[in-house]
Amino acid sequence: MEHTFSGSVLYDGMKPGHAFLPALVAGLITAMVGAALWVGVTVLTGMRVPYVALAVGAFVGFTVRATGNGSTPIFGLLGAALTFLGCIGGEFFAEIQSQTTARQDFFYVLWHANISELGNAVISTTTPTACAIYAVGMIMGYFFSLRKLS
Repeated sequence: MEHTFSGSVLYDGMKPGHAFLPALVAGLITAMVGAALWVGVTVLTGMRVPYVALAVGAFVGFTVRATGNGSTPIFGLLGAALTFLGCIGGEFFAEIQSQTTARQDFFYVLWHANISELGNAVISTTTPTACAIYAVGMIMGYFFSLRKLS
């Protein structure tokens, strides 16, 4: 059977039985839940805990694997990218939470936030060790997203 390369990684990375769109939607929802978990851990402990990135990577990866049934690299890349989004979202929402007061709740601060100042605050509080942990979380998201070939 002859197969020509179409030039599209997404198209050529799909095989019968793979479901990219359900994996994308379910993985995105899981990344958002991971970001909320990140904020919850930050609020409960009173400090930033970058190890939550490992849990986000595992949860996103397993969700992408379960819903996408994929064994090609596109599913691993999806898991890593969604893990990154969950980690960054968690950091941004944790920073917003840290700026809340009795008069200004989370949604007020979120609505009136200056994105560039918020981004600078997140970058200034992120350590190289935290970045390394985020990278490990993304690697977990990549590998946990792939179904093993049998």
